[in-house]
Amino acid sequence: MLLLMFLSGVFFDMARIDESLRAILYLNPLAVLLKDYREVLLHNQWPSVFDISYIVGFSLVMGAISWYLLKRIDRRVIKVL
Repeated sequence: MLLLMFLSGVFFDMARIDESLRAILYLNPLAVLLKDYREVLLHNQWPSVFDISYIVGFSLVMGAISWYLLKRIDRRVIKVL
């Protein structure tokens, strides 16, 4: 999570990055979310439907993968509580 935050554009302006590298950095859903927040707060524009659907889709896929892996290793992991 910390790596996603540092590569999301919190500490630098994504507009200053080269266009080819910016396309790679925008694969990070946190970078897309920050870009959309800036558009809403600074430019008074609605976020694009593609950006929102990308964030929701990425979250659903990663959540499903995490749930599957958790269920798969549930009996092998020692529970503290």
